[in-house]
Amino acid sequence: MTHDGAQAANTWVRSNPTGSWVIINGEPTDNTLALGTKGAIRVIVRTTGQAAHSAYPHLGRSATRDLARMLAELDTLAWPTDDLLGETTVNIGSLAGGVADNVIAPAAEARLMIRLVTPADAVRSIIEQWANGRATLEWGATVPPIRLGALDGFPTSVAAFATDIPELTNWGIPYLFGPGSIHVAHRDDEFVEISALASAVDGYERLVERLTSRLAG
Repeated sequence: MTHDGAQAANTWVRSNPTGSWVIINGEPTDNTLALGTKGAIRVIVRTTGQAAHSAYPHLGRSATRDLARMLAELDTLAWPTDDLLGETTVNIGSLAGGVADNVIAPAAEARLMIRLVTPADAVRSIIEQWANGRATLEWGATVPPIRLGALDGFPTSVAAFATDIPELTNWGIPYLFGPGSIHVAHRDDEFVEISALASAVDGYERLVERLTSRLAG
């Protein structure tokens, strides 16, 4: 999740002004206007051990055991919350480590994705204190949480996912609206119902009309 395309589009429009004063990002919001979206930050957590014959564990140190014990602590940490966006959540996306079942693991890593409801620095501080002296950290891309606008006549929601919106600042005031449910995203049977697509067409038309009249006023 590096948002390369959004960043390139943002750079392009700075040099090629379109006169755009609004951008509607078409994410799956069940045809509601999102009042805000969580941000996201990625981090790789790495532990180091000492390889040894597994029959003699006292001769080594297991990086996989150390990492597993650390990860079990994540649910006990005091994560930030927000009145609109809700709770910070942590996903342990992947795990890797060790070389064989008869060898004490010399190295292990976990890839985490944290959904932000506050500025990233708050979460960075929590993770750094948690890992201090026990693991190394490699921080990845960060997307900040963002609050968005509403319009009369449109139902609203709050999105727990992150979007390209923070990287499209040169395109105008952002709105988030689109057909489909995020609850089926990233699944083998991901889908959008045809009726939802048809409803979205009407929704986009009403959005343009409402925003255009606001500009004219």
